[in-house]
Amino acid sequence: MVISNELKFEELSEKLENNLIGSKSSWLRTHFTFVFHSIFKHSKFQNLEKFCNDIIVKHPSIIFESTEFNSLRESALVSILKRTAQNFTLPEKSEE
Repeated sequence: MVISNELKFEELSEKLENNLIGSKSSWLRTHFTFVFHSIFKHSKFQNLEKFCNDIIVKHPSIIFESTEFNSLRESALVSILKRTAQNFTLPEKSEE
């Protein structure tokens, strides 16, 4: 998948990515930290990024309590914040 991405075979890369999510989601969860680091190292795997961010939203401790949290790339942290912000709504200010 990484090689197909590096060779600019975007359609193949996306199909491999979707196949990985569809058929190996339990493996992705088991190796979550490795996968999360890898997708941001190569920065083109948007479906895997969404998959991982969805898991983080449901189970934040998987990343925030990880021993590798301090080694996350800035782009990974930004991605988490953006995804979390989508689910966060501010209370409306009441007019008095």
